[in-house]
Amino acid sequence: MPDPVDLVEVERREHVAVVSISRSDVRNALNDDLREQLIDAFESLSAVGDVRCVVLRGNGADFCAGADITELADRTPQAAAWPRRRIDLAMERAAWPVVAALRGNVLGGGLEIALACTVRIAGESFRGGLPEVGLGVIPGLGGTQRLPRIVGEAVALDMILTGRLIDAAEALSLGLVSRVVPDEALDEEALSVAVRLAGRAPLAVRAAIEAVRASSDLARERGIEAERALYALLCATEDKAEGVRAWQEKRRPEFKGR
Repeated sequence: MPDPVDLVEVERREHVAVVSISRSDVRNALNDDLREQLIDAFESLSAVGDVRCVVLRGNGADFCAGADITELADRTPQAAAWPRRRIDLAMERAAWPVVAALRGNVLGGGLEIALACTVRIAGESFRGGLPEVGLGVIPGLGGTQRLPRIVGEAVALDMILTGRLIDAAEALSLGLVSRVVPDEALDEEALSVAVRLAGRAPLAVRAAIEAVRASSDLARERGIEAERALYALLCATEDKAEGVRAWQEKRRPEFKGR
């Protein structure tokens, strides 16, 4: 049996890991092997104690053009309903933020895994959408749940039901991405953001992400209570003491994630 092809590349840059989807001959389309290798990469990075941020990008001209249609044709209801592992949840539940660098086609499952990332930065060539209804299915990696929370129900239904594509400018106006840069500057910008996040207090970063995401699921008062509880936990950390001390001493803090 031939060895599996490496479809994911991982590069370490101090506290930042750069994960690259490497299936550019088919616009980085998601197949089962790619999904499994992405999950393996994230799980392996989770076991490394000094990773504080991850950049997710695609090699070539596209981030990810969605599902491999040849595999979709043979997918059974059982395999679709009970996948062994889910890449969107592996990224969303990571202990560190994930910065998505989105260029070219960001379609279907590609947009769905981008929605599971913490920060989304688009290149000017960004072209995103969820075309699944046109194939007789619906988004199956959390698109129907995450997209409305980001852009609102009306826009989400418009995009999902019509399958229309949006460009980088519209993605920015809808809040789907937080910034747009020229394609040639995209990787550098994503890495710069990741380095900045990696330099922040890791526990505070994780708590902030958890608190903001809770705001989509909890009533306002419950969300405020969750925020206060996380704030109180952080007040007992070494990083809080270091952050305050560094500010008083007018120097850069050295956070340890404790």
